[in-house]
Amino acid sequence: MTAHTDLSTKSSETLFQEMSMMAVKDRTPTLVELVSRAHTPPAEVELLSTCGKPIRGRTASGRERKGLSRCGSTSCFRCQVLAGKQAGTRSWSLLLAAMNGIPDRRLMSAVTINAEDRDLHRFKRAVRRFMRKHSLKYTGEYSVSLAGLLHVHVAVLHGDMGGLMLRRLLQDQFGKYPVINVKPLPVTRKVGGVVKMVTIEEAVRGWIQYAHVPLKNKDFKNHPEVRNPEGLAQFIEWDSAVLGDRRCEGGFTLEEKASAGRMRKRNTTNRRNGADNTKRQDAIRESLRKFKLRSALNGAPIRSGKDSVESRIQLGSPHLDADQLDRSSQWR
Repeated sequence: MTAHTDLSTKSSETLFQEMSMMAVKDRTPTLVELVSRAHTPPAEVELLSTCGKPIRGRTASGRERKGLSRCGSTSCFRCQVLAGKQAGTRSWSLLLAAMNGIPDRRLMSAVTINAEDRDLHRFKRAVRRFMRKHSLKYTGEYSVSLAGLLHVHVAVLHGDMGGLMLRRLLQDQFGKYPVINVKPLPVTRKVGGVVKMVTIEEAVRGWIQYAHVPLKNKDFKNHPEVRNPEGLAQFIEWDSAVLGDRRCEGGFTLEEKASAGRMRKRNTTNRRNGADNTKRQDAIRESLRKFKLRSALNGAPIRSGKDSVESRIQLGSPHLDADQLDRSSQWR
């Protein structure tokens, strides 16, 4: 987008179509414009309109540089994308610590439980009581459905109990499907029409982050009553009325929580120090080792200096790859 677009000049149907095609984190301004067109916009709209303000100029391509302000609303796409990533990281570190660093897909299940109302405290007590009774370890997030009812997405570590037994116990306590839904962690995921394999970590993170997206594209198809300003305003009013911490977590020991905290801190430190490039640098070093071996067998000198392969690896040059290393004439 090279120029600022006045959203007020577009129809509601056009805004819904554009919102379904744009990235999730960029949907908040469109959501604010749609909700403000309702007859009685909720008070949450004023808070949502402050997110990402003030604009800090524009990039060379004309894209707006969003401000640093965060509204923190559970209906804000921009804030919930970040919150979902943080919650996914926390959940994965707790589960990994509980499994002593050896993840096993068979020991976990993805669970959804629906409540009958929006009483967060009562729903929390019911979930906590069930999990504690059966000695389960769980982590996830509470959220509000389009029908205005609470539900929870959790990854449950049930150990040798098994997913079928967990489903039977949940049905006895809360009711049958669709009140509860228990399924194994996904093995594949469709990205851009292509089915790809996912690791256990990606499956857990995806399940937790899914709960943080206020409105999905399929929601507008399955719930046509939301595809209008009045329906969106009603959903935001329901969502903002639920107060309290929406983290759903329990069963973990203090040692496991401490281990998970150290794991998250270590990963953060590694990212800041550029350790995410370890695999790429290892591949470059392996190609360099093979190149040196070929050069030694052929009797060719190895080039050194500030433009050498070693120095470019130290600098983390993104333009150095194995194909360049294979062209040995450049380094003789």
